[in-house]
Amino acid sequence: MKNYYIAQVQVFIDGKDGVIIPIGGQGYDPNFVKRAAEERVREYNKGKMITSVILSKQYLDIEEYRAATGNNPTWFGPFGGN
Repeated sequence: MKNYYIAQVQVFIDGKDGVIIPIGGQGYDPNFVKRAAEERVREYNKGKMITSVILSKQYLDIEEYRAATGNNPTWFGPFGGN
């Protein structure tokens, strides 16, 4: 079952081209994905106007997610289900 995702989000800083941020996790929610990407950029751009657009998303099962990210989802904890 494909419960995991990796999304590419373009974050604009002060209305100009910004950066593309990958966001991955379980249970896709577009509002959460955009907010997470914006928070990462806002950390280094305090006081600037930040907005974002989801460019793409890919649904994955756990094995595909592990292969794509190089490890287990962070919520698995230190044991990772291995």
